[in-house]
Amino acid sequence: MLIRADFKKAIDTCDQILSTDSLNSEIYYKKGLAYQSLYQKINHWSVFLKAAAISPDNNTTNFTLAKSFYNKGKISVPDRCS
Repeated sequence: MLIRADFKKAIDTCDQILSTDSLNSEIYYKKGLAYQSLYQKINHWSVFLKAAAISPDNNTTNFTLAKSFYNKGKISVPDRCS
């Protein structure tokens, strides 16, 4: 569904799966991708955070979350020219 750009259906399907398997970080990650593709920033943040909390060793989820934080401007590098 993500490949076919059917993001709303992907979110609904993820919700159905998560209703019986709420500790599946891969499904949370895919749901976050669907929300991100729909430009629903508030929703994709919370879903990516949930995926990272469930599976903190998942490099894909951690990278996506870090990239989102960086793009959002949450990480600022202090100016240390001296």
